[in-house]
Amino acid sequence: MTDRGRTFTGARVPFPDTRPMARVPAPGWSRPPPVRRLLHRFDTTYTTVLTSLDAAWAGGGLRALGAAVHAMRGLEEPALHLTETRIPGRRSTCGPQFHALS
Repeated sequence: MTDRGRTFTGARVPFPDTRPMARVPAPGWSRPPPVRRLLHRFDTTYTTVLTSLDAAWAGGGLRALGAAVHAMRGLEEPALHLTETRIPGRRSTCGPQFHALS
């Protein structure tokens, strides 16, 4: 704390790499089979995360919360592959659409 307020005096904090992900269209991505498989994998895992969190909050305790955390780790790989997939004719990439499956 200084006379002018708070200041950061630590080591430089590097920002993570970013990708030029396009805005997801309202109905979701309509892409070729490899991308559809990644989207389905992500959305299936995302649904598991939400279901496990609902169970934890409904009294499922640490076991349900642990299942949610475990599932969250499974989101990274398909998300990275999606954000590295260029959209033909554009400079942007695909990305997760965060659709919960019923």
